[in-house]
Amino acid sequence: MNTYRYLTIDEREKIMIFHALGHTITTTAVALKRHKSTISIYYNIGSNIDVIVEEKKNKLIEQELEFIDNDDKDYYYRKAFISVILAILTLLFLFFVLDNFGNFK
Repeated sequence: MNTYRYLTIDEREKIMIFHALGHTITTTAVALKRHKSTISIYYNIGSNIDVIVEEKKNKLIEQELEFIDNDDKDYYYRKAFISVILAILTLLFLFFVLDNFGNFK
């Protein structure tokens, strides 16, 4: 017999952060496959990250409204900010790799 439980706050946050990073890597691969010029790769990655971060922010706010008291709002906004920073750092790392180790022209 299966038993079910709600995920803890930290478990939900880890899942969302890794999900966002997974989408970032996936959209990077799609950009590399579809575009040959570096500028269009950067533009595609940047616009996809904007969409991903917006979706994750909306999901965090929905979870907050469903599960969390008003006293904990700031905690979730800080967590959302951390996930955005991680996505930006991943993007910068990918730019470094593309600029120094690959010539896609």
